[in-house]
Amino acid sequence: MRGRGEWGNVAEKKEGSSRVKLITELVILAAAIAGLLTAYLTLRSKDDEGTAPPPGNSPSATVPSTPPPVTDPSESPPPSTTEPAAVQYLADLDALQGDTRQQQAELSDKGKRTQYLHSLKPPNPFVEYTFEFAITEGKYFCSTVGIDTKGSSGNVMAFQVYLDGKSVADYQTATNETRPVQVELTGHSQIKLFSSAVKREGTRPPAVWADARFADNCTQN
Repeated sequence: MRGRGEWGNVAEKKEGSSRVKLITELVILAAAIAGLLTAYLTLRSKDDEGTAPPPGNSPSATVPSTPPPVTDPSESPPPSTTEPAAVQYLADLDALQGDTRQQQAELSDKGKRTQYLHSLKPPNPFVEYTFEFAITEGKYFCSTVGIDTKGSSGNVMAFQVYLDGKSVADYQTATNETRPVQVELTGHSQIKLFSSAVKREGTRPPAVWADARFADNCTQN
């Protein structure tokens, strides 16, 4: 039979063996937990890398654009009220003397033909003819004078402008040439346009006051 001392030693050995076993199991469990934690963190890291924004597109703080300056309406310049200067074609006016029906004419200058839609053209046939108007608009009388291309070659026409009965301009044109006319109207109330044949060849030459008009300047048409 074993004495009490022997049984005590046996108990102590069993208890020590149980502790060793428990510690071993705890170590194994800890290692397993550490392995699982490491695997989880690795997978999480890969997931984060997969969803990370591409380089250069990382979110950043949005800087608001500078708002446009507020303009006080009272400081804005008023809209322009300047209107084009008036142009008044004599063919549209009632004449004091002469036929003012608006007529189309064609003039030639050194072979270049031009159509004019607001012309004064004396009735054909004619030798002398007068148009007379009251001056109503503009600073100048403007026109282009010449012989309509329907006339025969070799003709020469004279054109004269009178203001209040006084001759202020005198022109002559031959076939295939034109002359510009610009006469200042300031201080005058009536204008008379006189044309006559200087030289006739064949049919009587139809004289033309092309685009005869009152205007603020003769570049207007």
